[in-house]
Parts: sequence; structure tokens; C-alpha cells
Amino acid sequence: MKTVVITGANRGIGLGFTSSYLKEGWCVIALTRNGLNADFLEGLNDEKKRNLLEVNVELESELSIQNSAKKVVGLCKHIDLFINNAGVSIDQPFGAWTQEAFIKSYQVNAVAPALLIQALQYHFNENSKIIQLTSGLASIDTAINPLGPFDAYGMSKAALNMLTRRVAKKFESQKITVCALSPGWVSTDMGGDEAPVSVDQVVPLLTQTIEQLSVAQSGGFFDEQGKEIPW
Repeated sequence: MKTVVITGANRGIGLGFTSSYLKEGWCVIALTRNGLNADFLEGLNDEKKRNLLEVNVELESELSIQNSAKKVVGLCKHIDLFINNAGVSIDQPFGAWTQEAFIKSYQVNAVAPALLIQALQYHFNENSKIIQLTSGLASIDTAINPLGPFDAYGMSKAALNMLTRRVAKKFESQKITVCALSPGWVSTDMGGDEAPVSVDQVVPLLTQTIEQLSVAQSGGFFDEQGKEIPW
């Protein structure tokens, strides 16, 4: 049985991934802050419940990250797929920026993924994949909506992209694929109700792209359909 570890698995795209991989027969280790929704758990049959393991983590705490990684290691023999999905978006327009918002965005969106990868590095095997859920807002070339309030978010995701490139090189000899993947604008608590695409629509595209990504593409930045996004 394959094992996937998903951060931010309790809602939005993370919950969509959790549901999808359980349906595919994977063992899913769900890293969450407050646990999975009771209604979601009640909707699972016994087999899927056995394949779902929960680990609590506070992504702004290095100690919590280290402790959660130890729990993950104790729950599975190896990790076939690690999805750094958890993220925050603190929308502050220019003129209302705060240090707190920038630091929190960087801690959750870039530092936490880095520390989790480091803590789990010996639990990946050859052909494992590490997927960083990033954003088109992280593209410096396109600079999407520069007048919008997503400055801290875009900057932190650009840092996540850099992490992806650097970690890909570190794992190159082990043939581990590390990619940054943007889901696009999706209707979630973070994306808002105006987003044109639902979680149910985008998750199948993302899982298909993840399946098709190869080590030759490691270090790349792609959209939900596997098309390269300019840095």
C-alpha cells in the first residue's frame, strides 16, 4: 500500500486530496492543526478509516513540526508522496502591511515545509514525490495582480518555489521528484466564493498531474494540468 502525507488535510484542497487518495486505496497520514471534521470521518467506511491516520501539528512551532515528523515516521515504513498543502493568506493592502502578517505567511508557507522535508528526509525512498502547493501569485515573471492585497502571500510562495528548486537538487541522486504545483484560483476558505473552480473539479487534475510528474521535471513549477509556469 502506498502512503501519502498531506499537510492542511482538514479542509479545502487538502481535504480533497485526503478523500481522493483514500478512494484510491492509499494510506493517508493527515497533518492538521485541529483534526479532521467529524462529518467527514462519519462518511468513511471501516476500510478507509483504517487507512486514515491523523497527526496534530502547529506549523508555526519548530518543536511541534519535529514531534509530528517523529509520529509520521512511526506510522509508516516509507513515504511515497508528501504534499505540502497547508498555507495561510493574510490579505493586507499596501499601506496596511504589518510585520506580523509577513512573518506568519513566511513561517507557514515556506519555513514549515522546509522543516518538515528536513525532518522526514530519510523516510523518502527512490521515486518518492514531494509536492509543494504554491500559487501563480509566486511567479515573478507574471507578477499577477500587483495592486491586490496578496503581497505577503505571493512573497512567501515565491520562497516556497525557491525551496523547491534547492531541495530538488539535494534529492537528485536519490531520484526523488520535487515540484511546485499551483492549483489555480479555487473556491475554498482561502480562495473565496468567487473562484471559478471547485475543489472537486481541481483535485482530479492535480492528482493526475502528480502521477505523471517524473524525476526529469524535478525542480519545476507547474499549473494543475502540468503546464510549466514562468518563475
